[in-house]
Amino acid sequence: MVDYNTPEYRRNYGLAAVNSITAYEAGLSGQGVTVAVVDTGIDLKQEDLDANLSPLSIDITSNTFEGVQDPYGHGTWVAGIVAAEKNDSGMHGVAFNATLMAVRADNHSDCTDGCTFADNDVARGINYAVNKGARVINLSLGSDQQIIPGSLLADALTNAVDAGVVVVVAAGNGDDAMVGQSRPDGFARFAADAAVKGGIIIAGAVDSSNTITTFSNKAGSGEEQDVYMVAPGQSITTTDLTESDINRGKTTVIYGTSAATPYIAAAAAILLEKFPNLTGREAVEILLNSAKDLGAAGADAVYGQGLLDIAAAIQPSGTLEMTSAGGKSLALEGALLASPAMGGGLAQTMGRALAFDAYERAYNADLSSRIEEPASRFTLAEAAGRMTRLHSSLDVERYGLRLGISARDTGRQHAATSLERHARDGGLDADMSFEASVTPRLSVSMQSGSTAGHTAATGEMALTARAVDPASQLSTQGERAGMTFALTRHLDVGAVAFTGERLQAERMDRSLEAPRQSGGGVTLRRWLGAGAHLDIEGGRMFETGSTLGLTGTGVFSGIERATTDYLKLGGGIAMGTLRLDGAWMASRTETTLDESGVFAGFSTLKADGWALTLTDSRFAAQGHLFGLHVTQPLAVTAGTATLHLATGWRDDAPLYTRQVADLSVAERETSLELFHRYEAAGGLSLQTNFIYRRNPDNLAGVADEAAVFLHLATAL
Repeated sequence: MVDYNTPEYRRNYGLAAVNSITAYEAGLSGQGVTVAVVDTGIDLKQEDLDANLSPLSIDITSNTFEGVQDPYGHGTWVAGIVAAEKNDSGMHGVAFNATLMAVRADNHSDCTDGCTFADNDVARGINYAVNKGARVINLSLGSDQQIIPGSLLADALTNAVDAGVVVVVAAGNGDDAMVGQSRPDGFARFAADAAVKGGIIIAGAVDSSNTITTFSNKAGSGEEQDVYMVAPGQSITTTDLTESDINRGKTTVIYGTSAATPYIAAAAAILLEKFPNLTGREAVEILLNSAKDLGAAGADAVYGQGLLDIAAAIQPSGTLEMTSAGGKSLALEGALLASPAMGGGLAQTMGRALAFDAYERAYNADLSSRIEEPASRFTLAEAAGRMTRLHSSLDVERYGLRLGISARDTGRQHAATSLERHARDGGLDADMSFEASVTPRLSVSMQSGSTAGHTAATGEMALTARAVDPASQLSTQGERAGMTFALTRHLDVGAVAFTGERLQAERMDRSLEAPRQSGGGVTLRRWLGAGAHLDIEGGRMFETGSTLGLTGTGVFSGIERATTDYLKLGGGIAMGTLRLDGAWMASRTETTLDESGVFAGFSTLKADGWALTLTDSRFAAQGHLFGLHVTQPLAVTAGTATLHLATGWRDDAPLYTRQVADLSVAERETSLELFHRYEAAGGLSLQTNFIYRRNPDNLAGVADEAAVFLHLATAL
């Protein structure tokens, strides 16, 4: 990163006073913007100015480039504050890469006591600058005489404003004794005329403490106050006449509202460099509205609108907006709750989006910063919290009925480790399971509570629930009910219904509702004998306001609903004391949009996931049970989202294009769990779980998780 806080920069305190370094660090320096300095010309030998000098510079009297040579120094001083070069020598101007168009308009008389300017020559200079493409005109000139409406000078200023040129004029240096007056001089007061108001800025001067100088004319209580602002104008280091070839980088120190004026003119050049689509009046309004308030609160009779603040001027004005896929304006607000089943393609695509302020200035919206990663449906810290807090359970099995209840005191809000993504409020967290044999051939079951972690807390493996159905893959808690009927000795048929909800305690947008899923399916189990079986389940999941758990508000709204069809194949086999169970699930999701946000469409989302569990009961007689579980949870393998985003400009208007984001997961989560439970006499049991998660929640770049849990329980 370039260091702009150099001796050259510090030689002019005014650069820091107007917060110019923020613009430099953003790559701004006035490049490509022409500032016309209508004054006494410019020193053609001054090495801090020559590279930025436009060949269109001219002496109005002689109509030549050579005639622009400054005989007095005033124009050279002003030009240096605008755009003296940044070359590690002397000082540099506010807009050090702007183009300087020197327009000499003095009457070529003796300038010993100050040069004089004829109104008509100034008018000719203004017209010349406008015709040759200047976007800013600096008039560090003054007069007690007011500009007469309808005069050549009045018409030239009006023409400049109408052409979109920013004009900055000095407020004046008071009376003959250099005592500042209560209002701008007659020349400057024309800025409040109805024909030009809002296109011309009056510049007053402050010192290094941001206090109005004794010589500066003030804003006054009239309409001039609306277009008056201040900038540094006391003890300003700038370029000087070289006088010889020996000292071509000579500097001097000046004061006056003539020195304050070029600060504002240069700021306009920086503003127009960054936002070339701005009109002159818009640039003037932005500079005035972004000024730092000085003196009495709000606009006042001394400082007018306040002190020039370049950093504030280049910041957005009002609320940034985008255009929805349906063509409506959207405030840049809201958040997107990411799906644990999707990859990082959305974040990559959204990082390239533009948004626009009240002046249609383009800013990098970086929508990716508004993407909220999902609360993991199973973090190791969460499981640890379940296993280390007060835990009570009831397990009753009699007369064909089994009831299990697990309750935990969740405690107050906590943050146990860096692995934990969300916290709970104090209260009671409970899971419940219910199984019953209604008839010898008909059984029903129900589970309610956390979709993961309950089994870890009650004496089984923590990850086994992760391939049950699509809802359990996407949620942190839910319910599942099932019914199984033994159709024949070897064939069971059944039906399932499920719901899921993903809770997330910490949200950047509190209006973001938790994604909810619901659905159901039918099941078939073919018994093969000796404890072996094959399973098949097919069903459909419904979502409102989300798709595979992806949901949002504000610019991310517009997802009406989604329908997911899934197929699960599984089975199990006993091999002596070993038992192997497995399941594979695949799904297809179709999404419906209302185009009220940036989403313009989703392709069919294809996803899959699988799980394998191996248990060993060879030492069951001694109270030992061992297990191994490996799983890859649900992840999108193919699918895209199309977004309606502004990515540039064309013909001075925002260019909106359809950007396609790949939603497939590049680095899938793979989780492994080793399990051991020992049951001693008297109902005492000790459980050990080792869990390792690679790419948790399918998030690339996220640190792997590993933990060992110990669970001691006793029967009462």
